[in-house]
Amino acid sequence: MSTDMEPLATRGQYVNFQGQELAGHRAVDARTVFGPTKYRQFVDTKRRFDPENLFHVNHNIPPK
Repeated sequence: MSTDMEPLATRGQYVNFQGQELAGHRAVDARTVFGPTKYRQFVDTKRRFDPENLFHVNHNIPPK
């Protein structure tokens, strides 16, 4: 059971697993996973290379 493993969990998030709202899982929030400094770098990069947000699937980071 997953509750048996809870004491061993690190409370982190697995970046490659987004979760599914319908299955009771939360979607991964890139800000939480990477922290504010790295997230800001991602936003800056996204703004530079994909300002129209063409690549918006998976862990979307809006270029705003």
